[in-house]
Amino acid sequence: MRFIDRVRIQIRAGDGGDGLVAWRRESHVPKGGPAGGDGGNGGDIVFEADDQVATLMELKFRQHLKADSGRRGGTARKNGRGGEDLVVRVPVGTAVYFEGEASAHGERPPWLDDAKEGILWVPDEDSRDAEAPVADAETPVADPETPAADPDPETPAEDAEAPAADPEVSAVNPEAPADPDDLPADPEREVEEAGIENVWIVDGRVVDAPSVDDLTPAQQDLLEAGVPLEVVTELPHGETITGGAQRRHLRDAQRRKREEGGPRYDRGDLIGDLDQFGDILTVARGGRGGRGNVHFRSSTNRSPDRAEPGTEGEAMWLRLELKLLADVGIVGYPNVGKSTLISAISRARPEIGAYPFTTLTPQLGVVSLSDERTMVVADVPGLVDGASEGRGLGHEFLRHLERTRVLLHLLAPDPTPGREPLADLEALEGELRRYGPMFEGRPRVVALNKVDTPEGEAFIKRTRRALRARKIPLFAISAATGEGTDALLEALWRRLERVRKLEHSRADEH
Repeated sequence: MRFIDRVRIQIRAGDGGDGLVAWRRESHVPKGGPAGGDGGNGGDIVFEADDQVATLMELKFRQHLKADSGRRGGTARKNGRGGEDLVVRVPVGTAVYFEGEASAHGERPPWLDDAKEGILWVPDEDSRDAEAPVADAETPVADPETPAADPDPETPAEDAEAPAADPEVSAVNPEAPADPDDLPADPEREVEEAGIENVWIVDGRVVDAPSVDDLTPAQQDLLEAGVPLEVVTELPHGETITGGAQRRHLRDAQRRKREEGGPRYDRGDLIGDLDQFGDILTVARGGRGGRGNVHFRSSTNRSPDRAEPGTEGEAMWLRLELKLLADVGIVGYPNVGKSTLISAISRARPEIGAYPFTTLTPQLGVVSLSDERTMVVADVPGLVDGASEGRGLGHEFLRHLERTRVLLHLLAPDPTPGREPLADLEALEGELRRYGPMFEGRPRVVALNKVDTPEGEAFIKRTRRALRARKIPLFAISAATGEGTDALLEALWRRLERVRKLEHSRADEH
């Protein structure tokens, strides 16, 4: 099974069902009145941490998730069935990040760069007008839509004899600046300059805007549903609009509300961290079901012929990252014996080979000490100098060490010229700093492996003396023979217990 620890997906909660316009039709009940039921609510999308799931493999091939939508309302005041929630089981340790809002189906993911994909950007009409070169004021530019051979009959040519000017029409000299008194009236500009509020411009006339108190009950219901006031007041008395128009107005109102209030998250924000078994995170809420016409009956409108449409469910793009839960993380160059060590101290069986980068995926092992003490150790692929720049396997896999409480630097002699344990230790610390500040202040333990070889014996005294000057103890071990591993595990346990006590004390303070 492939180890998938990062995926990007699109999720869509279910839409709410539409309300129904229906009438009570029973024998011996004349004019029974409205009886349309409400639409059901759409289903939510929920993530649940499950320890039976090891990777994000399923979501790698199922990148579009959608919950059930609510059913429309029924007759006889029957409400539509609500959509079922979509529960997505993810491994324990999954972090959910926001990547962007999702609008239409089949849209381009927000993280793709058009320039890198070779897609040319075609400006729209407004941007073409905005970026058009400005013509020189002394050089007249002909309108491309107006042929030069067919001048405007109302505009005489310069070389032709102009007819006698009408005494009632004042001519304006094109070379002289325009007089504001000669310009046509602009009601919108005049209202804006005067600071007049609560007025509308209708056919060039300034009229008083209608008050909400003057609307009929049916029009007030439309206004509450999100229909703009301009559309409501243009409707005749008691007339309603279609469900499709209501849905469009509601969608526009919701979009304006989101734009005014801003998005809930910025791109890259952490929505939730499922680091405990059974953790539940509701990521997207389903849409609300619309009300049936039974809710719009009033003393002035006994037969309402309208119902609300359901609202759309939330939709967004997400990035899911799996970060392993371990107490100790092993960091080291390739071929220093990390896989051999974790196989010797636990029941983990990683691949072991005499070539670099044998470990391609993180490995977890449970180490059992005396007195029923246990701790989880994580082995990640080898880290090399320059991994932050793309050398080797990179350093993206270091995310699996972000949750560890103690780091184990495993060193070993290497025949490569210029390689020695102290230089390797400096390179490892440099790569951890480049990855991020989360490893600062985390306890470290340094171990020198392969001491059973002549090369390892030659490095023990020199490496221990150099680390002692930095107040860093060195543990000489041999993962192949088990020499020194017991003392190393006890040292890791002591530091792990110290970190746990510190975490408990901080939790008690809060």
